[in-house]
Amino acid sequence: MKATFIAVVMFTSFTVVSLNAQQSRPPLRFGTHVAGNMMNGLFDMYRVGGQLVIPVGPRLSVYPSISRFLDGAEWEVSAALRFRPFGSREGSSPLYLGVGAAAVNFGPNSAGYDLWITGLELPSGRLRPYVELQFLGPVHRLITSAADWGVQAHSGLTWAVR
Repeated sequence: MKATFIAVVMFTSFTVVSLNAQQSRPPLRFGTHVAGNMMNGLFDMYRVGGQLVIPVGPRLSVYPSISRFLDGAEWEVSAALRFRPFGSREGSSPLYLGVGAAAVNFGPNSAGYDLWITGLELPSGRLRPYVELQFLGPVHRLITSAADWGVQAHSGLTWAVR
């Protein structure tokens, strides 16, 4: 009887621990990046900045970012939803895709863009290096042929807050 009771308690405990582990979200992460635009050739308008990765679920996160340009424009701010389409349900794939909006301040002028992201990031660990391409304005360019658009390359590191 005592052995049966211990077996039931252990089985129940493992089930509860397993369910809690499945429901947990990844930790909040913040990071830094360096980037360059590829609008007028390879890597002009260098910048540095920071970002947050705010998990909404195991595969989906909100991704706000701000950058300070080192030459040319003054700043860029963006917000996107990032999704890891492959791998297990915990988002273990290094590939992520995203969609959002970006605004760039060029001194007296400002411009808004639709933002499309693809990137690779180490999917586990407290420190996660990443590289990503951001496509600014491709949908707006399809609608209005005179619209500005471009590609940006980012590289950086995020840190998980625990």
